[in-house]
Amino acid sequence: MDMYRRNLMKGVLTSGTFLALGIPPGAFAGDPGERAERFGLLLGNTRTDAEFAAGFRMAAQYVARGSGEIVAVKGGAPEVVKLKGGLLRDYEMAARLLEKSRNTRWVAIMDEGSAAVLTELVRSTGGRLLLLGSHASSDGASMRNGSSGVSEFRHVWAAASPAQSAGSILASSLVADESSFSIVENFLSTPAPSGAAMTASNGVPGFVGYRLENAGAVSGSEADAFHLHCSGVSLSDGCASLGWNPADAWRPVSQREPAQEAAAFAAQGKGQPRSGWVESVGYAVTAAALGENVIQEPCCSRAFVHRSAMGPGKRMGVAEQFASFVIDT
Repeated sequence: MDMYRRNLMKGVLTSGTFLALGIPPGAFAGDPGERAERFGLLLGNTRTDAEFAAGFRMAAQYVARGSGEIVAVKGGAPEVVKLKGGLLRDYEMAARLLEKSRNTRWVAIMDEGSAAVLTELVRSTGGRLLLLGSHASSDGASMRNGSSGVSEFRHVWAAASPAQSAGSILASSLVADESSFSIVENFLSTPAPSGAAMTASNGVPGFVGYRLENAGAVSGSEADAFHLHCSGVSLSDGCASLGWNPADAWRPVSQREPAQEAAAFAAQGKGQPRSGWVESVGYAVTAAALGENVIQEPCCSRAFVHRSAMGPGKRMGVAEQFASFVIDT
């Protein structure tokens, strides 16, 4: 991949999220710095608030560190605010909240119609985005009709840097489940690797990891690479499901571990096992906001693609779509 194509691809991947939600790239934090003094949850009156909040509470109560040590959230119990009329009706309340809650890190869930409004509100009140996600589920109809390239659950994140990554946390939770999913993360900046904090390691258990060969060869930086992790799907099909080119020089960097290892990995607190997908998203976003990073890799974009062996549509209900945020004020 030459420099022009690599930069174009990186721009498309990151800007695509912004254009879909109307997000200006300048709203993102360049350097998130130290952890905020306080922590809170902002609920935007969506149909999935309760499930997302359940995942938030689990992650906020305990965050697993390194060897399994359990630590409490800094600053005590988190604040929970619900916009009863939604963002558009409670716009002034949300603005006052962000203006008055300085040094607070907020995890938020909104419908996608409110996502661009919230982001502009964050910027206008001096806040900064660390993480923005778009999450969608199918109603199962396309899967049952044989569209095997369509994942039941689709997640796209834009993050200030891999330090705010939630993808590996979510992937470690969902891989032991019975549904197919895809997760794409785009990092706006990538700090230089520092010891064990930024390594490819062995990847997420249950996945085979690949790195796009020569993606960073021009600049000589590992941080310009693209990483793809596949489970139950070939490299070619994984690329095709994301619109990535399987003909590029992808190089394997990790091997799949047994499925039971993935379940054990999740049960140790590295993700939320065997729960609803919205609850798992709430857990992953909150854990990332608290500084829990299962795997940080030096790359500008990475993806996880999993195809369930149980067959499509097993647990599908109505389609859902929402946006998640991590915001510093």
